[in-house]
Amino acid sequence: MLSTRELAPERLADLERLFAPSKVLSGCWCMWFLVTSREFEQGYGGGNRAAFADLVATTDRPLGVLAYRDGEPVGWCATGPRSRATAIEGVPLAGPGPHNPMEAYVGTETMFAGAGFVITGRPSPRRLLMRRDLEHVAGR
Repeated sequence: MLSTRELAPERLADLERLFAPSKVLSGCWCMWFLVTSREFEQGYGGGNRAAFADLVATTDRPLGVLAYRDGEPVGWCATGPRSRATAIEGVPLAGPGPHNPMEAYVGTETMFAGAGFVITGRPSPRRLLMRRDLEHVAGR
């Protein structure tokens, strides 16, 4: 069975298990969106992990959700107010292409729709909210 849980300090080890096999993930720690490019590069690896753990421990809004299958961590999605993601302010999330390659970090409407996401809201002409029902993938 698939379930999700907010990331909390006691679940940080589960996220680390997901990130550890990847040099990119274990260096990034989802900090690219949260700090300047210089801070990100200087913290790549252990510094970003420590900064991320600090945020997990001190934020009043979760930094994301973990997906579990039969109690084992199998997925991660960063969440939070857009104001937290200072590195992507101004990047258009919807609209006709061509798209800037930096949008690949966020994703395009077409990419998400192709993966089964549907539009649930459009706060502005260039921004949208999309959702995918995880029940459809629970049996995978």
